[in-house]
Amino acid sequence: MSLGRTYLRRNGRWESRLSLGRLNGKRQSKSFYGSSREEAESKLIAAVLGNASVAETEMTVKELCDEWLSVSSHRVKLSTLANYRMKIEKHIIPQFGDMTCCEVTSKMAYSFMEKKLRAYLNEHNAPILLGITLALAMGLRFGEVCGLMRSDIDLKKRILTVNRSHSGVVRETQNDRQRFSQHFGAVAVKGQEHYL
Repeated sequence: MSLGRTYLRRNGRWESRLSLGRLNGKRQSKSFYGSSREEAESKLIAAVLGNASVAETEMTVKELCDEWLSVSSHRVKLSTLANYRMKIEKHIIPQFGDMTCCEVTSKMAYSFMEKKLRAYLNEHNAPILLGITLALAMGLRFGEVCGLMRSDIDLKKRILTVNRSHSGVVRETQNDRQRFSQHFGAVAVKGQEHYL
C-alpha cells in the first residue's frame, strides 16, 4: 500500500495526500500543499518521518554512478557492467555528472530521457520504431503497443483504440470495462501512415 499520491489541483497548487487508513469504514487522509510538486511531497515526507531532518548529500552524480558501478560489479556479469559503464559515460555524466544528487529533479531526468528518445527517433526512421513513437506520444505501455492490430487504428477519425495487452509469452485480453481510446497526436501520425 502506498502512502499517498501527489497531483496538480485545479487552482494550480500541488497536493500530496497521505493515506491514514480507515476509521469507522471511512477513508482518512491528510493533505499537504505546495507551489511545486517537490514542495508538497517534501511536506508529506517530513510528516511521515516525524519532521526528522534529512541531510542533503554533497555527492555528485558522477560519484554516485562510480559507487553504483562498484557495488553492481559483484552482482552482474562483466559484459553487463561494461554496458552500464558505457551508457553512464556516454549519456548521464555529460548531462548531470558535475551536479550534486540533490540538484537533479525528476522533471530534469524525464526531460533528459524524452529529449534523448526523440533525438534517436528523428535520426532513425524505421518501421520498427513506430511502437516506440506510439508509446512516447500516447503514453502506451509496451504490452499495449504489442497488442495493437490494424483494426484498432482509425486513420480517418484519428483514433487509436487499445483492446488488448500482451504480457511476456502469455496473451491477455482486456475486458470491455478496461477498453479505452486515445486520439492520435501529430507526432505519432506524421509520416507514419504507410506503416499502419
